[in-house]
Amino acid sequence: MIVNRDWVRGELRAALRALSLPGPDALATVPDGCCKADELALDYSNFLDVALDNFGNEFTEDEQAVLGRIDQVLVEMSGSGRAALWTDEAVCEHPKWMEVRELARQALDLLGWNRR
Repeated sequence: MIVNRDWVRGELRAALRALSLPGPDALATVPDGCCKADELALDYSNFLDVALDNFGNEFTEDEQAVLGRIDQVLVEMSGSGRAALWTDEAVCEHPKWMEVRELARQALDLLGWNRR
């Protein structure tokens, strides 16, 4: 299967940008009618996996580290007993989502992907 590198990088950038936004703005990037927190995380995770699997060698060690750290924080937030972290309110106010936002900003800066 041929992967459209530019499209995948663009979608990864969009997912990072969404994660970097203040909570209400991040939620606004996801369609109504779904668990918006889940969609934010899934979009990022899916495009990160595709990017790393197909052209991961194009990312520096530092870039891979921060991208991996974001994924790790999101995974740590998942699972039994952590449903409270996956609400719209949590995206806006919980310290773990603030950590995700900060890491996403770091990744965008490191990758040279303007946040605007």
